[in-house]
Amino acid sequence: MIKKREASERGVVKTNHSNVKLSFSFGSYFDPSWMGFQTLRILNEYSLKPQNSLEDTRFKNIEIITFVLEGELEHKDSLGNHYILKPGEVQINSTFAGYEHSLYNPSQVSDARFIQFWLTSRFDPAKAHCDRASLNLTLNQLEMISLCEASNQELCHYAKVYYGNEIENLSKNLEKDKSYWLQVISGEAKINKAELAAGDGALIESEKKLSIKSPKGMSCILVEFRDQ
Repeated sequence: MIKKREASERGVVKTNHSNVKLSFSFGSYFDPSWMGFQTLRILNEYSLKPQNSLEDTRFKNIEIITFVLEGELEHKDSLGNHYILKPGEVQINSTFAGYEHSLYNPSQVSDARFIQFWLTSRFDPAKAHCDRASLNLTLNQLEMISLCEASNQELCHYAKVYYGNEIENLSKNLEKDKSYWLQVISGEAKINKAELAAGDGALIESEKKLSIKSPKGMSCILVEFRDQ
């Protein structure tokens, strides 16, 4: 089964410093049909205006995955991390009680566009971390994102995350008893029997195989959920 979440039906929240498109209920946006999926609680696409930041926030037992799509983001957190995130990079925050972080757009002229996945998690606070990794941008591949290529260390505690760059024709075997979420970043494609375009998402359950066919290439993120 594939259930499509169309980009045009997402919630929209506009403020003086950002525009946000929400796939699931969050803050002032509420849609009882889309309260999350498996451990994926939040999926937001942000456009952060120049010289603005997301407010300092505190989280507990959440894994936050951030993909920078356009522009740059300056990251600071209460662990002492401070660096710039650029397109082609992904960041993972596995948070704990009292952890704080902020994201700032240092540009004076351009918006920073990025997408965040928030997954609820039950992990040992001693293993909480904030790391980043480079995406594999090889064309027509769907590769698992690892923190360290040499050790193949997975990005999240309770999910496998894959990135596909400009996929035109690809088939991937799925575990039928597992659930997946696919988010289209750019382009359009036929996913099994479903037609998806940029900004669309889809929950996938009880499927043996994932077939992606795109005449001009489609980039996407695939999350494979596992039991906690």
